[in-house]
Amino acid sequence: LQDITLAVCQCRPAATQLIQHGVFPCAPVWPSLAVSLDMLEFVAELFVHVAPNERAWAATLEKYLNVRGYQFAAKDSLRRRFANALSHYQMLVRLVDIEISKIVDLNRTSAECLPSHCTLDEVTPVNERVYRNAHNYIAPLVPRHEPSLYLQSRCPLCFGGNHTEQLGLLVSCIVCIDANFQLKRNRDLDRRMGHKGETGTRDPLVMSPRSIWLSDEHLAEWEAKINSMRPAKASRTASKRKVAEMTEDDAADEEDRVEPGMTLPASALDQCLESFTAADGNRVKASTQKFDSTGVMALLCQHDRAIFLANMVTAGEKQFYAYALIAALLRELPECWKVGLLYDVACALQRSLAKWQFMPGWLDRISFGVSIFHAYGHQWVCQLWYHPRKAELWGLSDGEGCERFWSELMRLIPCLRVSGHHRRLFMIDLQVEYLDEMKQRGAAKWIQERVARANERLFEAEQILGDRSIQYFLAQFKEQRDYQSKPMTRQSKLMGARAVEQILILSETADLLAARLDDLNVELLALAKEGLEVTASSELKTNIDETKEALHKARNNVARKVAALQAMDATSFTSLEEMRRSPWINAQLNLRVLRTQLVAKLRARKFELSSLDRAHANRKLDHNTRAHVDAAVKSRTPAIQSNLKRYNEKIRQLLSMRGKNGIPNDAYVPPEIEPDGLLKMDVDQPVWQDANIADFPNGNVPDWLADESVRTNIRVAQEIINCKQDLLRCRAEYSNLRAWFNAEFKATKKAFD
Repeated sequence: LQDITLAVCQCRPAATQLIQHGVFPCAPVWPSLAVSLDMLEFVAELFVHVAPNERAWAATLEKYLNVRGYQFAAKDSLRRRFANALSHYQMLVRLVDIEISKIVDLNRTSAECLPSHCTLDEVTPVNERVYRNAHNYIAPLVPRHEPSLYLQSRCPLCFGGNHTEQLGLLVSCIVCIDANFQLKRNRDLDRRMGHKGETGTRDPLVMSPRSIWLSDEHLAEWEAKINSMRPAKASRTASKRKVAEMTEDDAADEEDRVEPGMTLPASALDQCLESFTAADGNRVKASTQKFDSTGVMALLCQHDRAIFLANMVTAGEKQFYAYALIAALLRELPECWKVGLLYDVACALQRSLAKWQFMPGWLDRISFGVSIFHAYGHQWVCQLWYHPRKAELWGLSDGEGCERFWSELMRLIPCLRVSGHHRRLFMIDLQVEYLDEMKQRGAAKWIQERVARANERLFEAEQILGDRSIQYFLAQFKEQRDYQSKPMTRQSKLMGARAVEQILILSETADLLAARLDDLNVELLALAKEGLEVTASSELKTNIDETKEALHKARNNVARKVAALQAMDATSFTSLEEMRRSPWINAQLNLRVLRTQLVAKLRARKFELSSLDRAHANRKLDHNTRAHVDAAVKSRTPAIQSNLKRYNEKIRQLLSMRGKNGIPNDAYVPPEIEPDGLLKMDVDQPVWQDANIADFPNGNVPDWLADESVRTNIRVAQEIINCKQDLLRCRAEYSNLRAWFNAEFKATKKAFD
């Protein structure tokens, strides 16, 4: 440390003189401490590689100086002054950088109009300057023919040119959306003078000039728009959702149909959303009572580059955040561009968009898909339409860019909890800038590795398929998807037959619930004999009560449907009585119930594991969370194994019935499910096959269902077209990158000249 004496006047302020000495002041007026520029640059770089902790840094430095005889009179004075110097230094560096970018922009040929100067702007106050970022939308003077300069700066591979359109790709760009509830901020009491004890106040404004955060006004506009066009819906508790999932609610009585703008029947979408919500319903997002900002929703391109971020202040993942992100993206794109959007509940988002007509033109511009990690939470028929590996347009994109992005930000979680509102946003912006720099340097290598991987997978797939027709297997997949996408009322020849089937399935479910209740009561008695009734049986009693409620509702549903069938269709009622006495039919229906329960257990286990393996195996969790997840996973595994054993036993029972009592020798029976790889819940595993055997009474089972080799080659054919689409996209992205670099080089050279 050293003292510097300055002669200060209006012509030569202290800050200017300190900068000339190679140090940066902690305040613009009357600074009492200045920090070396080299030290600030070192700390700024350090804090994007590790968790930024100014308090720990200052405490370490103060201890180091104390040992060498340097004392600070006031407590915490070094931290406050050092933090001020670092924050102002980081902001000043970025202001200079973007001012230079504005000068370069003047030398571009662009449809955008941005007020700028030929020299650095030293007059306009910082908070009144207009920069090209997510806060400030720059409207073009004429219709766009290429993505905006903002998007080009975010990802040159995706938006650096128009080559995706020129090469005829099915979508011009691919993006993904996801929310994270770990990057939240505590709702604490204000400690500033004049605001002590207040809540809801904010720290002084500090915002990166290259910020990718959507403005609060833009989010509020979309929240009001959604709320005005769509009425609020009643909520249900998680336990009621689970009961409805097991016993089938009254919505099944309504006529099923394909809603306008959708490809799936309403029943499939209802079941899809119900299963996804029930499996994930117990996960607490964030409390608005404890947290001022509850999380972050991000929109990323397929190169894991963040395009826009939205600050979340609600307890859940509200749809208006996603719509606000999509709207911000589309206004920066030419109207001819089509977007591929991957989202964990994309089917629900598309359904809401089609039903309420928030933006009618969007359905023609957006293709929806479900990210691979979340696909297991959806119904099989939904995966046939929305899984990225089941449609050519996605290539080899997986939609997991957000998961990798959250993993890269995980080091910020502790410090974001206790930071101010604007400081939190600024810190995330800084981290994003660092990640952008790293990914920009590796853009060409990314394309090279992607092409190599796609060529390798393409070669392997073509070797497997050989000279067999790829079009035949794609046609088989289309036939499969069309069959399983039919509305439920059309899958049986008569409404009465469908009603009979529902009653039999409900009866099987009731029998299984009754057996489960007996097992729980036996377990409770065993605990009572061991003297553990008070301490160890509380959860068991809760399970018994829930099972009793589900059994009661299932039996009431059976009785109600039987009475309705008897009054509506006497012939079908007679058929019901005959079917109840048929071992073959009862075994088939029991098999379907067992498969449904197995899928539900696998989904629940997968959701429990999601906190451990969302993106990277090396993600660190606190001890309590890991112990809870491990215990939950271990408790589900025996039930899954038991369910799988009963399912395969039922398969063998059906096989033994063939050729007896009028049952054909070649009657279709699904294959057994192997335990190997079952827990992964891959999209092409047999556990997802949900064909109704009763739809093929004459044994004319289609190839996609009966022939394992056809199902395998369908996957191979899809792999081939996905690899070819991905190679074509890589070619377009390579051309985009070259076009962007040439434009940047010419504009920069012209600015220097």
